[in-house]
Order: sequence, then C-alpha cells, then structure tokens
Amino acid sequence: AYGFTDTSTGEFFQTIAVSASMGNDDFRTGWNHSPGTDPIGDPTNAFIDIAAPGDSTVALTRDQGDGVWTLFNDGSTVTMAKAEGTSFSAPMVSATVALLRSMDGTLSVNDIYELITRSADKTGTNSYDANGWNQFMGYGRLDAGDATCFLDGACVPAAPTSLEIDNDGMIGQNPILVWNRSVNPTVEYEVYRAEIVASTPFSKIATVTGTTYTDLSVTISNSTDGDDKYSYKVKAVGYGSTSGFSNEAQSWGEEAFKSGLASAQDESVVYAFKLEGNHPNPFTSVTRLRFSIPESGYVQVVVRDVLGRHVSTILDRHLEEGFHDVDFDGSGLVSGTYFYTVMTDSNTESNIMVLQK
Repeated sequence: AYGFTDTSTGEFFQTIAVSASMGNDDFRTGWNHSPGTDPIGDPTNAFIDIAAPGDSTVALTRDQGDGVWTLFNDGSTVTMAKAEGTSFSAPMVSATVALLRSMDGTLSVNDIYELITRSADKTGTNSYDANGWNQFMGYGRLDAGDATCFLDGACVPAAPTSLEIDNDGMIGQNPILVWNRSVNPTVEYEVYRAEIVASTPFSKIATVTGTTYTDLSVTISNSTDGDDKYSYKVKAVGYGSTSGFSNEAQSWGEEAFKSGLASAQDESVVYAFKLEGNHPNPFTSVTRLRFSIPESGYVQVVVRDVLGRHVSTILDRHLEEGFHDVDFDGSGLVSGTYFYTVMTDSNTESNIMVLQK
C-alpha cells in the first residue's frame, strides 16, 4: 500500500493498488502489474497489493444502443453489459474496505490492509514468493468472504495437507518434515509429536513460519534399533484460530542425545541466536533458511547481492522464541552469490547462498 500526503492540507492517506483477474482467477493480461519484485524493500516498483475480478464483469452502462430498461427521468438508456478492466476490480476492493469498517469502526488502515491481503486466495499461474506475493496478482485474488469471516472470528484455517518425512529411511539423520501450505490465511504452523510405543500423547514441539521443520531431538533409525516410533502432525494458525490436524507422518527413531547429538527441542534447553544455514545450497530456485532466536521479538531477514545492494526482505515481523524456517525464492534472479542476514533487536548474523540455474 502506498502512503502519500496531500500537500495542501498535510493529511496523510494510504491506498491499495489493484490488478484485475479473469474468470479463471488468473491475471488479466494487459492490465496493471508491478515491474518490481520486492514489495517490502522496493514498494515503489513492486506496488500491486491485491487482484479482483476485472474481466467480463457485469455492469450497468448508459447509451449502448440496445437498452434493457430506462432508469432516468430524462429518458437516458441504461444497458446491462459485460465490461473489463481495473475500473471494475478496484471498486470491489473499496467495497470490502467499507464492509470491514462497518463491522468494526476501530480498525486501522494497517488492520484492513492485513485482513484483505492475508485473506486473499493464491490463484493464477504465476508463482508466489516466500511472502505470498507476485508482481501480477499481488498477495492474491480478493476474498471478501474470508476477510470478513476472519474479522469476526468465525473462520478456521484449513488443515495443512500432504505431511511427510522428506528423508524417511535415512538412518542417522534428523527427520525433516514437509507439508503443503494451508489454503487459508496462515501466519504460522504448529508441529506436534507423539511416541507410539511409549504411548505418549501428541504435544507441541515447535512453531514455524515455513512449510518444513527438522526435528533435531530425534534421529532416524530402523525398526530393530529404534527406541520408538515417532508420529508427527501439523496445525495451521491464523487470525486467532487454529486448524485441525494434518495427516500423520511416522518414523522409527531414537532420542538424539543417545546418538551423540544435542536435543535442541528439549523443554529445558535455552535457545540461542543461531543461523543454521540454508538448504539446498547451492540451489536452483527455492531454498529454505533456518535459524533460532533465544526470545520472542521482532525479526528481519534480508537478502543482498555481492555488491551489498538490497535484493529482498523475506521476513519482517514478530516471532516467538525457538527454531524458524523461511523460504527464499530466487527464480527471478540471475545466478550468483547472495548474502542473507538475520537481524533481531540484539543480534545480527549473515551467511552465503549460491544460486545456480
């Protein structure tokens, strides 16, 4: 969203930039799109915030020749017709803003912006980056129903799907969980684990922002040597609501300290600030960065090129203590070496990643 000031009055305004989507929910070619690719670090060039239907939209137009009915005393003809363009998509966003304000008059501009962009549907053929944005659809196609639903607390995020252990059977490694992103607005994911043989119930072991998690307190083993069979589930969390569980993923394993590895998820462990690197590295399009923070607080993750120029801000918000994963999409960049930096109020650490196409 753009901020601008009326020079005559000094009053501050904020706008939402809208593109148009077609009947198949893809981008309407020929209409507004952003030349830039970083809405956080370069909002001037990466300005599209949201898309809304703007193709074959039913509208009332005057004096089109074959009038359906007359609405005006002067005899002007009004025709029901189909039209296209952001002149039709932008009012849908404006109406959603008005609807949200009618439900809660205390909402700030940022509150409304977050509700609209985070509730948007990730439609279209263009991929979305780690922040859930692309230069054609912004943060997705407008979903006024979800925006109002999340405001009044009636919505529950859809459960994550296709949970699996990516390195299942790789004896001696820590289980790497991967799953599909929830289709609803989701801020983060909760990871749960249970021990089947020991009959311990599912308990939350981590909260992450990405769609992958490595359980450092367990190492994979075979059924003969393993202490137990570990089962995992994931929940999606968004706007104060929590989804149901995903499917289960299971693996034989043993506690990491028995194989000489530190148990990083043990409740008695005090988390340290640590940048663990990215995987894969080198990478061809998308890589996952993993880090831990000792206490909850504001965290920013920034990517720069070898000349120190800003490339992308892939994380910029409050996080809870513990381990976190965030994806970086380099598909729009040229091959080369890039630096990423994790910054908190009291710590900063950088590392190198290599993009090879």
